[in-house]
Amino acid sequence: FTTVVLDRTADIYSPKVMRSTQGAVFQLDIRFMDVRAFHASHPDHTLIAADIKGSVDQSTTPPPLALILGNEGSGLKASTLALCDRLIRIPIANIDSLNVGIAGGILMHALR
Repeated sequence: FTTVVLDRTADIYSPKVMRSTQGAVFQLDIRFMDVRAFHASHPDHTLIAADIKGSVDQSTTPPPLALILGNEGSGLKASTLALCDRLIRIPIANIDSLNVGIAGGILMHALR
């Protein structure tokens, strides 16, 4: 994954976020746009969303693809989920949820 698309999110350049990236933010293509605009400008990408109703199917998706992660508390909007080609989830037990950063890392590893 080389590009990060930010759609109504935390300030990526805040001191806390900058420290947490350990400089990785400078190695990425950062784009500020909504998911609908990204989808329109990148129709060749398969959109994969993390959602509690998603599949735990381990099948791979050939690139190019985009992983869409939502708000930790409320997830993705129905209108965003409707744009997606595939919904996936991490099978977890005995915990309520994962931090979006941890979930993203697990899913990016699984999709690579």
